[in-house]
Amino acid sequence: MKSIQLNFRRQGHQEPEEAGSESASDLVDVAEPPATQDEDSASSSVSTATGVAPASPTTAGGKQYKYNAQWEKAFPWLHFEGNVMFCKYCKAEPQLAGKLSSFVVGNPHLKKDTVKKHNASKKHIECRDIHIIKSTNVQSALRKQNNFPASHLTSPLKMTPPQYDLSHTLPPHTLTRLAREWLAEDTPNFDPAGLCVGSHEIEARLLCKTPCSVLAGSPFFTAVFTELSCTVEWAHREGAQLGPDAVAQTAVVRGPARCVLLGERPALNCLARASGIATRCSQLQSIAREAGWHGHVAGTRKTTPGFRLVEKYAMLVGAACPCTDRT
Repeated sequence: MKSIQLNFRRQGHQEPEEAGSESASDLVDVAEPPATQDEDSASSSVSTATGVAPASPTTAGGKQYKYNAQWEKAFPWLHFEGNVMFCKYCKAEPQLAGKLSSFVVGNPHLKKDTVKKHNASKKHIECRDIHIIKSTNVQSALRKQNNFPASHLTSPLKMTPPQYDLSHTLPPHTLTRLAREWLAEDTPNFDPAGLCVGSHEIEARLLCKTPCSVLAGSPFFTAVFTELSCTVEWAHREGAQLGPDAVAQTAVVRGPARCVLLGERPALNCLARASGIATRCSQLQSIAREAGWHGHVAGTRKTTPGFRLVEKYAMLVGAACPCTDRT
């Protein structure tokens, strides 16, 4: 079996003599989290903040209401303490949820309807999404990966594997559709190279030549070669840092020679683009946290036409929030 080599550098990387693409950094901006109250913040939140504890059980309209611990099964964010209800997600992000939000300071209205209303509120959903991202350990692990002086780019850094596989957020049928579209666009008619190399089995090694890059886009890379009846064996998980060696073997592709060559260009372009975005997002997260800023790095609508899903997914791998109010 013959062996060939596939090389990629993440897009957005700058070499000593020449600057690389800056398009990855254009996809993210730092969004200041609003300090307004959400819609379930009632006047009772103010009285609770002043230290006036409600009676238990709560009386409203002549009826008495008691807290039901079974609610926590349907609403895992719910926490009951001191005769009031809290939201774990909103308490963790008070700047986003609003410091006077009723479920941040404690909501005394012990009714299931109150809990349901908060669960559907916009601010709660935003805090929940941030909690999901943080719970994967991607964000905390990537904070230390980048934004180092040039002399530190070759220093070994420890990487914590994500708790969840972020590729599971991508529907399989969507990956298949995108792979087919990219292949059809890249080779719409004849394949002269296929006539030259034939269909004998070969092995291609994927090498990363940009130290301290964050690997992103592997689901799309795999989908392209799967469509061509090739197999991909990864040496690193999605979100892992590649390096600090100058050259790091990332994956091995096996299949018919003409099929490997057909998928090489669209697969490498996608992987390099996604890895550049994820690396840049990780750098911005590190800068924000080291500066003591408690907001979040959010994506914008400045995405490449036809490539939106890949770029938004890369932001997620880079521990940035891929959504904005107008996404």
